[in-house]
Amino acid sequence: MDRKKYYKFYDLIEPGDILLKSVSTNLNNRLTHAAQFFGKGPAHIVHAGIASSSGSIIETGGNGLGESAIVNIGKAETYDVFRCKMPEVAWEAYNVAQELVDKFGFNRERKITYRASGHKGSKLSIWNRKKSSGISIEYKMHSKLNYSSGASLFCSEFVVLCYQIALERFMTQGAVHEDLRRTFALESHCYNPAYLWRRLEKSACFDFLATCRDGRKIA
Repeated sequence: MDRKKYYKFYDLIEPGDILLKSVSTNLNNRLTHAAQFFGKGPAHIVHAGIASSSGSIIETGGNGLGESAIVNIGKAETYDVFRCKMPEVAWEAYNVAQELVDKFGFNRERKITYRASGHKGSKLSIWNRKKSSGISIEYKMHSKLNYSSGASLFCSEFVVLCYQIALERFMTQGAVHEDLRRTFALESHCYNPAYLWRRLEKSACFDFLATCRDGRKIA
């Protein structure tokens, strides 16, 4: 990718943006794609992560939770970019993601791993619409991570958890837009990438910014 293309694409992205990837040649991506045909949302959306900078993404994958340079992921890959209209919430979601990768990334003793077989994670979420229990998500997550060997999360589940924890932190300070609460009202495992895309697209609190491929905005 030449420098001109690089800056044209990556100037679009800010920390806290949600990046949703379309199906690629990766086997796990293809299995996730097949599993999502029976659910809601565009089945070709097979992976999710949170932008940590204009050129990097925090995500769960085969090596567990880590931070990757978007430019190194593959020139042919396509991302849809969504941005929260409440920048303070998006920034806090990024902070949560960064805290988790710093403490529980793939090179840590207690770590967040990728839920065994991504397509299984998609299947589990297709018909599951369980509402969040109301118990502090941040407390439950940190209890699990600090007092066991770690946690196993699907890619979109990780993204949703980060936003849910960010919302919890803001709700202790005051009101949060009701539509934003509804967007993330279900248990985190209920969101596969396709269903997350659908919820974001319908939400009044998120903007769809662009679809990008090979350093170019294509839609």
